[in-house]
Amino acid sequence: ATMERLGIRYDLLVREGDVVGLELWAAALEQLSTSDCVYFADGGKHDGCWMMRLEGLPGFEDLEEPDKVLVRSNGAATYVAKDIAYHMWKYGLLDDVFAYENYAEIPDTHVAYRSARPGSANARSMPGRFGGARSGFNVIDVRQSYLQQIVGVALAALTRDSQIEVSHTHFSYEMVALTPRTAETLGIPVAQDDQRKAYIEMSGRRGYGVKADDLLNVLEKRGATEVAKRNPELDAAEVDELGRQIAVGALRYFLVKFSRNKVIAFDLEEALSFEGETGPYLQYAGVRAHSIFAKLEERWGKSEEEVVSEARSMLAAGRLGSELVGEEASELWNLIVQLMRLEYVIEQTVTNLEISTLAKHAFGLAQAFNHFYHRYPILKEENEAKRALRILLAHVFRLHFSEVLSLLGIPLPERM
Repeated sequence: ATMERLGIRYDLLVREGDVVGLELWAAALEQLSTSDCVYFADGGKHDGCWMMRLEGLPGFEDLEEPDKVLVRSNGAATYVAKDIAYHMWKYGLLDDVFAYENYAEIPDTHVAYRSARPGSANARSMPGRFGGARSGFNVIDVRQSYLQQIVGVALAALTRDSQIEVSHTHFSYEMVALTPRTAETLGIPVAQDDQRKAYIEMSGRRGYGVKADDLLNVLEKRGATEVAKRNPELDAAEVDELGRQIAVGALRYFLVKFSRNKVIAFDLEEALSFEGETGPYLQYAGVRAHSIFAKLEERWGKSEEEVVSEARSMLAAGRLGSELVGEEASELWNLIVQLMRLEYVIEQTVTNLEISTLAKHAFGLAQAFNHFYHRYPILKEENEAKRALRILLAHVFRLHFSEVLSLLGIPLPERM
């Protein structure tokens, strides 16, 4: 339910208890023990343990004791061993031994499953539905990099001499902390000495932690308050829904506008601001573009499709002439060029695994359009050719920007 509030859906949740209970690791060890990367320690400090040989491999050069224990001498598999087994199943290197049961369902829309053991009530096998991937991105924070490297070594060893090709990528990110004022707002006590810090780290040992639902509740409440202030004619249900959409936009944009290797100091007030590099600022630009065509329909009685069609016809007839020159021409071309870069920006975002690239592009687009909106009005423009060009630009921006927001997972409200 928490992830659904953010527009995030899971297909499957695999439970560690099922990985252990179905002895997935035993099957994994059977394969790994035939490779040159796993060995049984006979004597020495790790006598009786199954070990992974890491010495000399890239990324493990500076470790005093590089080889990693997979199975302790008492037969207990370590965390990384179970993770290796899970990934071997995920990439089809182990048979699918799981059964599956419904975990959550959105009627006529989506079903999320979770793993189960064969024979469990309401569980069933689903051959071919899960597992067998050839490419995967593990979204886990940077502090898990060492263990993810070990998983990669195991997968590489298992597929080196086979026809199976597996692409395993650790999509790492830095931790998310809170600014001192946000920590206090969310009920976390901040010592006097910590007030001057850039951020407060979450710590289970110190009792510092925030539930996602609690954070969303505060964001939604503040977003709804701002909506009600700007739109007093709306009823409570509309205000709450718009507040929810603004909260999601604020949170999601704040988390992706920084590069992955930067610690994020989340700040409630900054995230919810309608000005600056924020989710609500982007949403407001999208709402403005939509409102242009709503106003045109109200004044002219024509849909966006009809208005755009007429604008195209006018420009195709060469009505613009040489009137579009100077500063206006330069600024409009700037917006056009930025719109044309979207495909390239998406490609760079994927290639570099850096979502902030797309986020920065979205912010730049919003800035350019807001500047265009204020300096070159459509309804007040008397020159029909110029007005037609501005209509087409607003239309193209609205379509492209809606796509950008969708890629970022940011909802576009009807009004703000």
